[in-house]
Amino acid sequence: MQDLLRFTRVLPGLLTWLAVASATAAGELVVAPEHAVTIEYTLTLPDATVVASSKTGEPPIEYVHGRKQLLTALEDALTGMKVGERKRIEITPENAYGAYDDKNRMTVERGQLPPEVKVGDKLLSSDGRPVLVLELKEKEAVLDTNHPMAGKTLIFDVEVAKVAPAPPESAVGGEKIAP
Repeated sequence: MQDLLRFTRVLPGLLTWLAVASATAAGELVVAPEHAVTIEYTLTLPDATVVASSKTGEPPIEYVHGRKQLLTALEDALTGMKVGERKRIEITPENAYGAYDDKNRMTVERGQLPPEVKVGDKLLSSDGRPVLVLELKEKEAVLDTNHPMAGKTLIFDVEVAKVAPAPPESAVGGEKIAP
């Protein structure tokens, strides 16, 4: 029984490896480590709210596969895809930005914020993280430091637009691409 469980955990990776190896042998470039990839995408939430889309003004996502520039679950789902291939990828909060955590709410003195701040404003913390203004009181403000997508299931509708050998690592920025 334990061998069967181990096999079922290894099988998805083995099938992906076989698909990549087969396409590579046929001369097709597929999404694989050390390939520069461009994807057109629409990111929605389960209620059909569109968060971002390359079809409505956002640029397509360009990254180097395997360099951890995307959410791991998204990158894994793209592995083995070919140019022109489309896929819907659903990512649970646990595999995206984690669960929403009430402990990430904080109260600060109102004087620490710009005087013109309003409820709903998005600010940046001193370390560059997004902060949402939840409530303003006379002397205090309640802020939310959770990632804006924390606790949300993300649905990516993607189409692979381009796959090419990647430039050397020093030629590509290492910042993580995320909505």
